[in-house]
Amino acid sequence: PESDWKLGLTAANIGKGTGGALAARAQAGAAFKPDNWLFTGDVYAMLKGNYGLNLGAEYSIIEAFCLRAGARNLFNKSSSTPLSKVTAGAGLKYGAFRLDYGAANYEGLNTVHLVTLTAVLD
Repeated sequence: PESDWKLGLTAANIGKGTGGALAARAQAGAAFKPDNWLFTGDVYAMLKGNYGLNLGAEYSIIEAFCLRAGARNLFNKSSSTPLSKVTAGAGLKYGAFRLDYGAANYEGLNTVHLVTLTAVLD
């Protein structure tokens, strides 16, 4: 049977870009999926000392529709306002297609709206 837990590790921006060194980042995350819920969390650290924690939850109301909420950049030294840490979204599935919407506050940009349309090709 499939496990309820998923784990992941990433390293990004190792090396030099065309304009010089990029901000190197390491990240570790986990996801737990009991029943209609999905809980996620990850920690990240930048080479220059900045670090943070992201947490999220998703609830599938029906198989084709889910609601999401989260908090990003917890413990991050550069993110100061509590509202800039809140995220929310929803997802819709129809056949091989997924439509996802998310909203997050970024300091200096206010609320950013993200929309993704995905086609799963088997």
